[in-house]
Amino acid sequence: MTSDILADAALAALFAVLVAVDIIGNAFVCFVILKHRVGVTLIHTRTAMDYLLANLAASDILLGVFVIPRYIIPGSVNPMGFKGDLLCKFVTGGVFIWVGGAASVFSLILIAAERYSSVVYPHKPNLRISKARLPDVLLSCWIFAFILNSPLFIFMVYDEKSEFCVEEWPSYVLPRAYGILWLLYGGLVPIAAMACLYAQIIRSLWFKHPSLTINTRSNVPKVLATPKPVPKMRRTNVDELASSDITVGLAWGRQVSGTQEPKIRQTNVDELASGDVTVGLAWGRQVSGTQEPKIRQTNVDELASGDVTVGLAWGRQVSGTQEPKIRRTNVDELASDDVKVGLAWGRQVSGTQEPKIRRTNVDELASGDVKVGLAWGRQVSGTQEPKIRRTNVDELASGDVKVGLAWGRQVSGTQEPKIRRTNVDELASDDVKVGLAWGRQVSGTQEPKIRRTNVDELASGDVKVGLAWGRQVSGTQGNVSVDCFGRA
Repeated sequence: MTSDILADAALAALFAVLVAVDIIGNAFVCFVILKHRVGVTLIHTRTAMDYLLANLAASDILLGVFVIPRYIIPGSVNPMGFKGDLLCKFVTGGVFIWVGGAASVFSLILIAAERYSSVVYPHKPNLRISKARLPDVLLSCWIFAFILNSPLFIFMVYDEKSEFCVEEWPSYVLPRAYGILWLLYGGLVPIAAMACLYAQIIRSLWFKHPSLTINTRSNVPKVLATPKPVPKMRRTNVDELASSDITVGLAWGRQVSGTQEPKIRQTNVDELASGDVTVGLAWGRQVSGTQEPKIRQTNVDELASGDVTVGLAWGRQVSGTQEPKIRRTNVDELASDDVKVGLAWGRQVSGTQEPKIRRTNVDELASGDVKVGLAWGRQVSGTQEPKIRRTNVDELASGDVKVGLAWGRQVSGTQEPKIRRTNVDELASDDVKVGLAWGRQVSGTQEPKIRRTNVDELASGDVKVGLAWGRQVSGTQGNVSVDCFGRA
């Protein structure tokens, strides 16, 4: 008998400690939220999460309060009859313990859902709980908690023999079915739902495209370790511009001007394509010689499609008597489902005589669905009559569009300059017809001229790309070289 009294006292003391921590801790949470929000900005600074946290704290306080008469003061005198039953249903029977528990579980699920929509879908405010819907959500939380525990309000009575509040069910099956319902709602379903939601949150924060933005934690060491830019250098880094289908990069070579042999390195575009994006490349010009070399800025303001706005990067220019250089930009992948374009061009070697650039004609750049005209020319210096080999477009047709561009090279001096044949093996698709234009070269003693290359329109679906270009007029000064190439 004495051992039973001691056990009951120890259990009551344990419940008293837990209830004290519950009530004091959750009351402090409500106090912090209200104190932080009270003031002239009360209406403007409260958020749905504040109300959800306050609702969770209130449900836990309700649970702790009604634990006291149920387990801490079980020896309290309970009247018999109808009054005793009412007291069991609303005070001593612990029904409100289960109401508070149900509201607490519902609040935890709402908090997890709110955090999930805020983190995983930050740009979809319709998925979040707005202030207009918040009262209805909180009211539904408590209504559901009372409905779930309505059988207890019906079947909880006072037992005179045991002097304790018990449940009297009319059937043997009902209490077991009710227990299974509580097992699902109070345990399995909320645990599984919250585990799924928080797993998606963690995946979105730490494992989904960690390198797409410079602000992610994984990129902080890379950003801090990035060297400072070289003087007289304007450099735009596009580390990754990703969409579900497209990774876009740009490439170009370098050119060395001066009294040495100028060269333009081969620019390889292994794959250039888009289902959604037609990319136009723009270029500038460089005037070499003994004067200050200049590189015109190539601006590609926006290359947009669907999900991708592509920022193009370009290199730097060192002016003066030193050797100007343009750093090479590698385009590892310019890919699409339908189009693989190989772009190439050659190099030009000038001599000490007056170089000449012949006219580059782009007859048509039009689109029904995108007709692309590509143009280029060459420059031949020397005393003999330069010749340009004809550029043949053997075929303009393909199911998916595979463009193979070949190029040649030109050697200046006293020998006969040659341009290798440019083969376009296959150019075409259901949506794209590519027209290639080329020019001619007339040699003589007159002043050479470069005609403007016009890219009037490059249109497709959603994208109209404006290509930039330049022209170069050479004279009696030093060597002049131009490399212009664009495709869309």
